[in-house]
Amino acid sequence: MTRHEVFLILEPHFDGDLWDLSRVAHVWIVGSAQNTAAAREVWDRKPNHEWPMQGVTTFSHHGDATTALYSILGTVDEHHGQHSAAVPWQAIHVRGVPIGDVSEPRIAEELGGVLVQLTPEASGFAIVRAGQPVAAADAPQAARG
Repeated sequence: MTRHEVFLILEPHFDGDLWDLSRVAHVWIVGSAQNTAAAREVWDRKPNHEWPMQGVTTFSHHGDATTALYSILGTVDEHHGQHSAAVPWQAIHVRGVPIGDVSEPRIAEELGGVLVQLTPEASGFAIVRAGQPVAAADAPQAARG
């Protein structure tokens, strides 16, 4: 089974290799002059990417990175979750927001009640799927927030 991972880049000046990253996972990257130019280079090199497992999507957000994270998570899940992908995402790797600035219960809420675990990584953190969505009444207190 293929592992479905997503990268969520909230750095307006991402200096990593977007091409290489987009070949191993789908990347959602906040729009900025630099990031949009890098995304266009990826699209020009391979316009027919294998959605949803590879490719790049840009999105707009004005405000702080933590607010952007919370506001885009539902959309990422809509495109990569159990209702739209043969294999739903197992991990969302977040760059540009410190793990200490986020709330695990809030992330679970934004993802529609999916049970998650936050795992520190060298350049950010991962939201790791720990289970399937649960009804709000059935959700453990920690997941409801």
